[in-house]
Amino acid sequence: MLGDIGWRYLYHLGDEAMTEAAVAELRRRDVEPVVVAGSPAVAREMYGVSSVARFGFRSKWKMAEHEELLSKVERDLDRGEASESSLLEALRKCDIAIIAGGGNLASQFPSHVFERYAFALAATKFGKPLVVLSQTIGPTIEGRVGELVQSVLRMAKVVGCRESISYDLTLGLDLDGQKVVRSFDDAILLNADGADRDEAAMYAPKGRPFVIGSFPGRNGSLPWSEEEHVARVSALLDKFALSHGCDVLLVPHMASLPAGHDKADQLSHAAIVASSQSGLVRALPGIRAKTLVALMEMSRASVSSRYHPAVFALPSASPVVGVPTSRYSLVKLQGALENAGMSALAVPTAAWNLLLPALDEAWDRSSELSSHLLSIRKSASAYQCGLWDGVADLALDGTFNMPSGFPVADQMPMAGAWSVEAQGAMTVFKQWLQASA
Repeated sequence: MLGDIGWRYLYHLGDEAMTEAAVAELRRRDVEPVVVAGSPAVAREMYGVSSVARFGFRSKWKMAEHEELLSKVERDLDRGEASESSLLEALRKCDIAIIAGGGNLASQFPSHVFERYAFALAATKFGKPLVVLSQTIGPTIEGRVGELVQSVLRMAKVVGCRESISYDLTLGLDLDGQKVVRSFDDAILLNADGADRDEAAMYAPKGRPFVIGSFPGRNGSLPWSEEEHVARVSALLDKFALSHGCDVLLVPHMASLPAGHDKADQLSHAAIVASSQSGLVRALPGIRAKTLVALMEMSRASVSSRYHPAVFALPSASPVVGVPTSRYSLVKLQGALENAGMSALAVPTAAWNLLLPALDEAWDRSSELSSHLLSIRKSASAYQCGLWDGVADLALDGTFNMPSGFPVADQMPMAGAWSVEAQGAMTVFKQWLQASA
């Protein structure tokens, strides 16, 4: 099973969450995974699984370097001999090849696409059924990388799309639509346990309500400087915290779990805290996915430009205001919130003035929104578990029964006047993103 996991000093919370959920679902069905990881030792330690190294396509490589490594993989496959590659040997021996959940089957991620194409090619060469699960497809599929994306999807026996936009896009591609299935993000199946809640309680403020925020340093497609973005976020959080007498906990989506190696969101959150004037905004260290689910259970609401806090709205039954900053993040955030019946809480960065009233309403109606999420969670989890039943059957006896009746969530309307303006702003934002793509 290939996932973007297992790096010593980089824990990408969403990618790790989907692979962690997939490992658990396979084991519940007596299928033991071998996980493909950046560092197999890290994956073995974190998840207690057998693990092998990736082929090794790198994000900083030029296209010629990707093509060179792909050609080497193809030569190894053509020889048909025992390979020095532990990944090829694992694929030769497995019963099923799985590309775990992710958002990188798109032209802007060539290293991820080449890695997945090589994986799919090897699985097909060895006659192993390939399953691609819990995916955002695109939204940009063009050029050589786009061709490889479509090749991966053609080789797959099953393609699970986690947003309606990805599902519609995939059905429009030149492939067998019967293999395409609507799905949730697998991370909705992650549930916090007692140990996770104990750890989360260490970070939660004692006797005070709080909300959770997650903001990457980059500001997407908008023409703002990094400094202005930090100032906008800190001012928003200060005003909200002072108005409601609460704390704001910033949880990094991309971070180093070992101390002393801060990166990505840890750096952007440190800058937001430094810019904040209220004394109520605090940056947390890197935490694991199930700890975040537990922390969200304790919170009144969350606000995030990152994707997986929106996914965790379902397992935590806690409302999330999503703040898409680009076409790519719009597809993911609006898709996750739509799956949770909260699409009205997607507010584009271009409508920054509407974020405060949106977060106010999420706070004021937290109990009502939580009940709505609980009403959706059971059917969503049952459907996603049914999909994994089909995957296990495919591994064990070669048959896949497509789940039916994807549970489309009723969308919770927002009462504030801001929501009408936000709908108009979202339409304009989408048009602007499409024009600038």
